[in-house]
Amino acid sequence: VKIMSVSLNTITTQHHKQPIIVVHGTPGIGKTYFAAGAEAPIFIPTEAGLGSLVVPAFPCAATFQDVSDSIDALMTEQHDYKTLVIDTLSSLEPLIWKAIAKREKFPTIERMPFAGGYKMAVGAWRNLFNQLDDLAKAKDMRIVLIAHSEITQYKAPDVEVYDRFQIKLHKLAMQLIHERADVIAFANTKVSVTQEGMGFSTQKKATGTSRTLSLVEKPAFIAKNRYAMPEQVDFEWNAFAQHLPNNI
Repeated sequence: VKIMSVSLNTITTQHHKQPIIVVHGTPGIGKTYFAAGAEAPIFIPTEAGLGSLVVPAFPCAATFQDVSDSIDALMTEQHDYKTLVIDTLSSLEPLIWKAIAKREKFPTIERMPFAGGYKMAVGAWRNLFNQLDDLAKAKDMRIVLIAHSEITQYKAPDVEVYDRFQIKLHKLAMQLIHERADVIAFANTKVSVTQEGMGFSTQKKATGTSRTLSLVEKPAFIAKNRYAMPEQVDFEWNAFAQHLPNNI
């Protein structure tokens, strides 16, 4: 019997794809302004969130196909944009629902039996993220996805039910996005509580002036990152981006 000798070589891999970043937070905190600070951005708006901000942008998407077509344009045409911002996922979701209902010949997604429409919507979200992955690889573009937050009850198996900030999306969509995103950042105002007076006249006063971006999940909110980033940074693009890996 001839014994074959096999050597095991160690291979070191590096992550070369630009990240997909989801930023969610409380209303009016400045998520759009934050994303506009990224390098050479272009926006796909799904709602009137740009306000007076002057940035390159596609026309406001009226359908899910509009969003897909805009991504295809960035993929196939020559341009100098370095960051794609979709503003917002929370307004994109109804466009996905409308497209599913129309395709399946139902008046609304809610009318589809056994919640089948919402399961089909996950497939649409998956296709969108595949498109974004392809764009990030082919054009070396960073992807920033803005979303609204909502306070919902979280049922953990080992503790009592409690409230926390989550991304304002259907739970099936949120599960997929939590899986596919490289960074989920939560923007909020840092609140300090002080006590004034004594005895029966004691009052608690909440103040908050500094805006923060949390990058590690806590019981109070959804967050994550794949890059060993700090728990919290100032809510400003350069303060955040300096913690992304050097090879990105």
